[in-house]
Amino acid sequence: MGRTRREVDSLGEMEVPSEAQYGATTLQAFNDLSTSGISSHLSQRIHALFMAKKAAVLANAVFQSAKLTQITTAYDDICTVVTALPR
Repeated sequence: MGRTRREVDSLGEMEVPSEAQYGATTLQAFNDLSTSGISSHLSQRIHALFMAKKAAVLANAVFQSAKLTQITTAYDDICTVVTALPR
């Protein structure tokens, strides 16, 4: 694993990739989902949900460009992790 940062949530401390736009709670959810044996259709639904959310952010002209970039980068990070879940 590359460089990490220590994040704390209600379940404790976790090492999160330093470049990730998400935190400990999201990483814990990914870890739980990937080890739970949940079928692939759920990971595909999660991916579709985040694609829809990203599209909504892009369509909403209210966001400033810096905030838009941060949000869409976070969605891309999450979709990358979800896509890597076992199918």
